[in-house]
Amino acid sequence: TNLPATTALCTYEYWDGDEWSLFSLSSHDRQVLEGLMERPVFAASFARVSDCVFRLRGIGLNIETKMYRNDPETGRQRYGVFFLNSPVKRIERSVS
Repeated sequence: TNLPATTALCTYEYWDGDEWSLFSLSSHDRQVLEGLMERPVFAASFARVSDCVFRLRGIGLNIETKMYRNDPETGRQRYGVFFLNSPVKRIERSVS
């Protein structure tokens, strides 16, 4: 899947059901989260994306995986799509 090119450290907040919690991400973890915030993320090869999803779930984010079979476009027999179910907001900070 094509992920955003954003890799610099950034702060986010998510609703855990009771309160907003802060966390910061950079590198590939940030790319995967930014992608999930835009749309579901397709992953035919789980190695890179699923590792990030595992870490994002460890923060407390609710990310659902739906598995599918036989993708005619790629020829993959099995693939997954990740869906972000947690409300997440990027924290914009002004630089002075």
